[in-house]
Amino acid sequence: QVNALDSTSNIFKIALVQLEAGSVATTFDARSVGTELALCQRYYYQTVYGGSDTTIAHGTAGSATVAAQCGSTHPVTMRAIPTLAEAGTLTAYDGSANTDIALVTNSSSTTNVSFNCSASSLTLGRAVQILSNAAGDYLTVTAEL
Repeated sequence: QVNALDSTSNIFKIALVQLEAGSVATTFDARSVGTELALCQRYYYQTVYGGSDTTIAHGTAGSATVAAQCGSTHPVTMRAIPTLAEAGTLTAYDGSANTDIALVTNSSSTTNVSFNCSASSLTLGRAVQILSNAAGDYLTVTAEL
């Protein structure tokens, strides 16, 4: 007999396990990774950093200090209207100014993320990109129970 857990370098794998509530077993439900990810994203997701100046939302400069109705589409329909939070430092870029933002209002729905944010040095009426510039800069979208 060998103790498979006697060292931190040993590998112990479990696969194809399904937990059940109660004492009656149901048929095994083997879902694809894509299906499982979509089910999880109904509750939470965060925007992905894809390199310097990754666009995570679009909007319009409502004034020199407000980017109005910035938004994008959720990867899947959320289970409820989500709350938004900014991690790191997101920026607004209007073609000339690239300035840090702060979330102001959230008017998201179950299908779209939509928010206003404060910024500085924007030009009224210009299109604005909300950007992530580092791996720690992202937007979290949460519709947990």
